[in-house]
Amino acid sequence: MQQIQVPVTNTGRGLMYIGSAIIAPGETRHFYPDELPPHLRPRDPADPDPRPEPPELEAVLLTGTVGTIVKALPDLSDAQLDHLGELEQLAPNPRKGVLSAVAEELLKRGAQKVDGNGASDAGQDAPADPANAAGEQSQQPDQQA
Repeated sequence: MQQIQVPVTNTGRGLMYIGSAIIAPGETRHFYPDELPPHLRPRDPADPDPRPEPPELEAVLLTGTVGTIVKALPDLSDAQLDHLGELEQLAPNPRKGVLSAVAEELLKRGAQKVDGNGASDAGQDAPADPANAAGEQSQQPDQQA
Protein backbone atom coordinates (compact mmCIF):
# COMPACT_ATOMS: atom_id res chain seq x y z
CA MET A 1 0.00 0.00 0.00
CA GLN A 2 1.37 3.36 -1.03
CA GLN A 3 1.36 6.18 1.50
CA ILE A 4 0.01 9.57 0.56
CA GLN A 5 2.45 12.44 0.80
CA VAL A 6 1.60 15.45 2.94
CA PRO A 7 2.28 18.97 1.63
CA VAL A 8 4.17 21.26 4.02
CA THR A 9 4.33 24.96 3.22
CA ASN A 10 6.75 27.34 4.90
CA THR A 11 4.68 30.42 5.72
CA GLY A 12 7.42 31.98 7.84
CA ARG A 13 10.20 34.35 6.91
CA GLY A 14 13.12 32.00 7.58
CA LEU A 15 14.14 28.58 6.39
CA MET A 16 12.19 25.58 7.67
CA TYR A 17 14.00 22.30 8.33
CA ILE A 18 12.25 18.94 8.24
CA GLY A 19 14.69 16.11 8.64
CA SER A 20 17.44 16.82 6.13
CA ALA A 21 15.16 18.84 3.85
CA ILE A 22 15.13 22.63 3.77
CA ILE A 23 11.98 24.53 2.82
CA ALA A 24 12.49 28.13 1.75
CA PRO A 25 9.88 30.77 2.71
CA GLY A 26 6.81 30.45 0.51
CA GLU A 27 7.87 27.05 -0.82
CA THR A 28 5.89 23.80 -0.46
CA ARG A 29 7.44 20.32 -0.28
CA HIS A 30 5.79 16.93 0.06
CA PHE A 31 6.71 14.38 2.74
CA TYR A 32 5.52 10.99 3.88
CA PRO A 33 3.73 11.26 7.24
CA ASP A 34 6.35 9.17 9.05
CA GLU A 35 9.04 11.71 8.00
CA LEU A 36 7.22 14.61 9.65
CA PRO A 37 7.46 15.78 13.25
CA PRO A 38 4.30 14.98 15.27
CA HIS A 39 2.89 18.51 15.12
CA LEU A 40 2.90 18.46 11.29
CA ARG A 41 1.46 14.97 10.81
CA PRO A 42 -2.15 14.79 9.64
CA ARG A 43 -4.61 13.63 12.29
CA ASP A 44 -6.96 10.76 11.73
CA PRO A 45 -10.48 12.25 11.68
CA ALA A 46 -11.77 9.24 13.64
CA ASP A 47 -9.40 9.94 16.56
CA PRO A 48 -10.68 12.36 19.18
CA ASP A 49 -8.67 15.45 19.92
CA PRO A 50 -5.98 14.35 22.38
CA ARG A 51 -6.20 17.63 24.30
CA PRO A 52 -9.74 18.95 24.33
CA GLU A 53 -9.96 22.61 25.17
CA PRO A 54 -11.37 23.11 28.66
CA PRO A 55 -14.04 25.77 28.93
CA GLU A 56 -12.60 29.01 30.17
CA LEU A 57 -13.21 29.43 33.86
CA GLU A 58 -14.01 33.10 33.40
CA ALA A 59 -16.71 32.39 30.80
CA VAL A 60 -18.27 29.76 33.06
CA LEU A 61 -18.24 32.17 35.99
CA LEU A 62 -20.02 34.86 33.99
CA THR A 63 -23.06 32.61 33.64
CA GLY A 64 -23.50 32.70 37.44
CA THR A 65 -24.98 35.30 39.73
CA VAL A 66 -23.09 38.32 41.02
CA GLY A 67 -22.80 36.66 44.45
CA THR A 68 -21.19 33.49 43.10
CA ILE A 69 -18.77 35.51 40.98
CA VAL A 70 -17.74 37.70 43.92
CA LYS A 71 -17.11 34.61 46.08
CA ALA A 72 -14.88 33.08 43.39
CA LEU A 73 -12.72 36.17 42.78
CA PRO A 74 -10.07 35.49 45.47
CA ASP A 75 -9.33 32.07 43.94
CA LEU A 76 -8.61 33.47 40.45
CA SER A 77 -5.14 34.34 39.20
CA ASP A 78 -4.38 37.92 38.21
CA ALA A 79 -4.64 37.04 34.51
CA GLN A 80 -7.98 35.27 35.03
CA LEU A 81 -9.26 38.23 37.01
CA ASP A 82 -8.27 40.65 34.23
CA HIS A 83 -9.90 38.40 31.63
CA LEU A 84 -13.08 38.14 33.70
CA GLY A 85 -13.30 41.93 33.89
CA GLU A 86 -12.80 42.26 30.14
CA LEU A 87 -15.47 39.64 29.39
CA GLU A 88 -17.96 41.35 31.69
CA GLN A 89 -17.28 44.74 30.06
CA LEU A 90 -17.90 43.23 26.61
CA ALA A 91 -21.18 41.63 27.71
CA PRO A 92 -24.39 43.10 26.25
CA ASN A 93 -25.51 44.14 29.75
CA PRO A 94 -22.42 44.49 31.97
CA ARG A 95 -23.24 44.12 35.67
CA LYS A 96 -21.94 46.94 37.84
CA GLY A 97 -21.66 44.64 40.84
CA VAL A 98 -19.29 42.31 39.00
CA LEU A 99 -17.25 45.15 37.53
CA SER A 100 -16.84 46.87 40.90
CA ALA A 101 -15.96 43.58 42.65
CA VAL A 102 -13.30 42.82 40.03
CA ALA A 103 -11.89 46.35 40.34
CA GLU A 104 -11.80 46.10 44.15
CA GLU A 105 -10.05 42.73 44.02
CA LEU A 106 -7.45 44.08 41.57
CA LEU A 107 -6.83 47.10 43.81
CA LYS A 108 -6.54 44.90 46.88
CA ARG A 109 -4.02 42.65 45.14
CA GLY A 110 -2.05 45.65 43.92
CA ALA A 111 -1.87 47.04 47.45
CA GLN A 112 -0.74 43.65 48.78
CA LYS A 113 2.02 43.50 46.18
CA VAL A 114 3.23 46.97 47.14
CA ASP A 115 3.12 46.12 50.86
CA GLY A 116 4.81 42.77 50.25
CA ASN A 117 7.74 44.42 48.45
CA GLY A 118 8.15 47.02 51.19
CA ALA A 119 7.77 49.85 48.71
CA SER A 120 5.04 51.62 50.67
CA ASP A 121 7.05 51.99 53.92
CA ALA A 122 10.51 52.36 52.40
CA GLY A 123 10.65 56.12 53.01
CA GLN A 124 9.65 56.02 56.71
CA ASP A 125 13.11 55.21 58.10
CA ALA A 126 15.04 57.35 55.65
CA PRO A 127 15.52 61.09 56.22
CA ALA A 128 13.09 63.36 54.39
CA ASP A 129 15.81 64.93 52.26
CA PRO A 130 19.00 62.81 51.97
CA ALA A 131 20.86 65.61 50.15
CA ASN A 132 20.09 68.01 53.00
CA ALA A 133 21.15 65.44 55.59
CA ALA A 134 24.51 65.07 53.86
CA GLY A 135 24.80 68.86 53.57
CA GLU A 136 24.21 69.31 57.31
CA GLN A 137 27.03 66.90 58.08
CA SER A 138 29.44 68.77 55.82
CA GLN A 139 28.50 72.11 57.40
CA GLN A 140 29.23 71.02 60.96
CA PRO A 141 33.03 70.91 60.55
CA ASP A 142 32.95 74.40 58.98
CA GLN A 143 31.07 75.80 61.96
CA GLN A 144 33.61 74.40 64.43
CA ALA A 145 36.54 76.00 62.64
